[in-house]
Amino acid sequence: MMDYSVKGITFTRDQLELVRLSEIVENSISSGHLFTFVKERPFLLLRAGDFVDQDFLEKYQARGVESLYILKVSSEQDLRKFKSLFTKFKTSKTELEKRRVKDELIKVFADDFWKHSDKSFLSFVQACFEQFYNLPEEVVTSLQDSSTTLYSRALLSSSLSVMNCVIHSIHDLNFVSDVYNAAFLMDCSLGMKEDFSYFLKVACEKERSVPGDGIAFLRNRSDLDELIKFQEHPNLSADLATKYSESFFNPEVSELIRFHHERADGTGFPNGYKYSAIAESDTLLMFGDYVTPFEEHIFKSSDGKEIVKENFMRLLRQVEKSQLPIKNSMDLWQQAMKWAINIGTLDQSEVA
Repeated sequence: MMDYSVKGITFTRDQLELVRLSEIVENSISSGHLFTFVKERPFLLLRAGDFVDQDFLEKYQARGVESLYILKVSSEQDLRKFKSLFTKFKTSKTELEKRRVKDELIKVFADDFWKHSDKSFLSFVQACFEQFYNLPEEVVTSLQDSSTTLYSRALLSSSLSVMNCVIHSIHDLNFVSDVYNAAFLMDCSLGMKEDFSYFLKVACEKERSVPGDGIAFLRNRSDLDELIKFQEHPNLSADLATKYSESFFNPEVSELIRFHHERADGTGFPNGYKYSAIAESDTLLMFGDYVTPFEEHIFKSSDGKEIVKENFMRLLRQVEKSQLPIKNSMDLWQQAMKWAINIGTLDQSEVA
């Protein structure tokens, strides 16, 4: 069987399934890579994780296309599992019930993305998008069209922010939704309205890996416009988020965007807040920001452990925790994952 390689995606013909165009859900996140064949040559139409908008479907309907080929990445079973847990959260009546659902979600999440290596994180991404995304369609389409790096990173960091809320015992799903959408907008000013330049991308990754290195890199380049855009992007993104205040249950949550590059010793930016001025809630977006690399992510069927555990462990090796306001979050994640892995079969009478 011939192997194909298209834009970093390797597969064989027998791994593809036919999917009817009428079965592809509009305004959703694609569960797999979509292809068509022209003279036995595959062409990628949509990547797993890409947003499926009305224009995409109408384009191929107008051409009389009835079916496409899909290389499935996410699991319908896993997607239903996470959606069911979010529903249980929403319908829980008491604090005790919510804590039990929290334990169950942490256990499932740790099993899939910390202990095992055969699950795709895309299932969790889809569940989070369906449950929590409240922003206008123009946000997701503009980000996807302008930068595949910023788009895929927004999907990952916002989904990780949901889990960060769970691990912090935040049970109000309206508040969690606001954190998800704030995280989605966190870096939008870097590229949603204009090109996300190569040097800004390099600076962002340097800053994520070693706080302070990104700004030093841009200062050495002596490009004042890039430096200002980089230093001010938390404020610029927060200001842009005010345009979408009606998408938030608590519009003030979007103010958290302003803090996601602050540091405990006051050397962060744009405002140089010291630890005493940074509340625990101000750090909720920082976890996804630090853990998620600034690179285009191509979803595959076994990427969950890489996205969650391996990126987390890489952050531990790269950065001295005491420098970061997310030290408490990192400790909580380690404790939660250790508990979930060691507990075996979940005892519903025990609360983490």
